[in-house]
Amino acid sequence: MIVGVTGSTGSGKSEASQHLLTKGFEIVDADKIVCDIYTNCRECVDRVGACFDGVVENNVINKRKLSKIVFSDKNMLARLENIVNPYILQRIKACVAEKNGCNVVLDAPTLFESGAYKICDCSVAILSQKKKRLARILKRDGISLDDAICRINAQPKDEFYIYHADQIIFNNSEFNEFIHSIDSFISKLF
Repeated sequence: MIVGVTGSTGSGKSEASQHLLTKGFEIVDADKIVCDIYTNCRECVDRVGACFDGVVENNVINKRKLSKIVFSDKNMLARLENIVNPYILQRIKACVAEKNGCNVVLDAPTLFESGAYKICDCSVAILSQKKKRLARILKRDGISLDDAICRINAQPKDEFYIYHADQIIFNNSEFNEFIHSIDSFISKLF
């Protein structure tokens, strides 16, 4: 079973994935894959550097500089996704294949945009109120309020996830309720 977990930044995707780890799932973390690609995939780094001036330093993509560009301009974000999504999808497929026979959680912010949903048996979107997401991002990432707002505004609205995902789980209340919702979702799968 491959479960795709997605949603906007600060929604609780990682918490959901970590909980599923305790339920016997293996995690494939798309954010870690992206970090590895930005550091070690020479072809991708070169293509991003050619498209986004000044974001490659010492043969590595500077994620902060790149974020400032793409999260303030949806056209630039789309351009970046067109470059990196094929690399991400290829690596995701390889990582999932390595987990042969295991139940897998694919923690992927761009599950639908990258096409990774196609390898999943089901998808779940974690959604949360904007003010809660904003507070989580500020605490977690140590970025400015303006940068956090740009990051949130650059991502799809809740309606996108509601339309595409097989299941929606809201993370607006107490943590125990959120975990209970995840457990309820998983119990329906088996």
